[in-house]
Amino acid sequence: MRRSHSDPEIEAYIRKAERDLAAAPAACISVFAGRIADTGVDPIPIMAEAVQFLGSYPNIELIWASPRELLNIFHAESTGCHIYQRRAQKTSADRQGSR
Repeated sequence: MRRSHSDPEIEAYIRKAERDLAAAPAACISVFAGRIADTGVDPIPIMAEAVQFLGSYPNIELIWASPRELLNIFHAESTGCHIYQRRAQKTSADRQGSR
């Protein structure tokens, strides 16, 4: 069973980034939501809180990074996340290795 609330350490990181970037030019904060989910923590509340924290700063956008499944597109959309990072597709060169 997944734990359902955000980690205080992650929240503290997001708040620090928010403060540091508030007066800065346009910026993006990339949260590796898929990796958070890999640890058994539901990333949806974390991402929703991050969107809420960043709502006062139109110069900062949140990226839902490291998706694990197609459903994550809908998760990102439901939280109000600004950008969804698509998983990279392997090319035939990647499958064959570097030459």
